[in-house]
Amino acid sequence: MNKLANRVRLTERRLKNQLHNKRLRRQKKAAASSSKAQAASQSAAKASSKEAASSTAAKTTSSTYSSSQAQTSSEASSSSTTSSSTKSSTGSKYATVGQGQGLYRVAVNNGISVEKLKELNGLTGNATLSPGQKLRVK
Repeated sequence: MNKLANRVRLTERRLKNQLHNKRLRRQKKAAASSSKAQAASQSAAKASSKEAASSTAAKTTSSTYSSSQAQTSSEASSSSTTSSSTKSSTGSKYATVGQGQGLYRVAVNNGISVEKLKELNGLTGNATLSPGQKLRVK
């Protein structure tokens, strides 16, 4: 009887350890994929800004006009969360992601589609955004 009780305790301990290790692996995997996505987004933003620097003055003029339209559209839409926008010297416009914002909210606040936002920033699928992250919107 004592041997049986010891076996049961040992089996229970093994199962708990296996479950604990499984949770740790999932957490590490999630953290790694999150940091990879953030790094990819930052490198895409840098690449986008380099492309914008080599664009012509006509594109800059067009971008400036589009930016003013986007700001008007952004001010017209009301939202419980806000994001700030900045404009670079090359005519590109960047938005800072606010707390709790997703791709849709950033896109709507800046007058562009979600697909265009993904394209400008090299994002795929349902990318996870972090508060304070800068995304190109023009």
